[in-house]
Amino acid sequence: MKMKKTVLLLAAALFILPGCAPPAEEINYEEAFARGDQAFAAGDYEAAALELTDAMGSRDDGAEVWILRGDAYWELELYEDAVSDYEHALALDETLYDIYDRLAECYSRLGDPDVAAETLERRETVRREAGPEDAG
Repeated sequence: MKMKKTVLLLAAALFILPGCAPPAEEINYEEAFARGDQAFAAGDYEAAALELTDAMGSRDDGAEVWILRGDAYWELELYEDAVSDYEHALALDETLYDIYDRLAECYSRLGDPDVAAETLERRETVRREAGPEDAG
């Protein structure tokens, strides 16, 4: 009986205690993105990547944050991380045609020219399917 009470008290504490913790500080997407953009412009690519990661913590549905963090990773020569971010940006908006070029260059630098070529072919396929009004 005593064991059952202890288990019930522990279970109740697991549900109650998380609600007692102070709320996590809310991250303002626009402010974090602006700080990341400023750090990038100043050439502090590590700080830019960190700020942009913070921005993603509050909202990760904008391609621009993925692109800029990918660019920061590019500058840091973290090409695998840049690939991941560029691919995510393209998943959000496949008509970001210049991102295919950056992505292809990442694959080239990673020693995978075949995937680089496929990436550029994919860009052309998307352009054709988008039609002339969106081929910019």
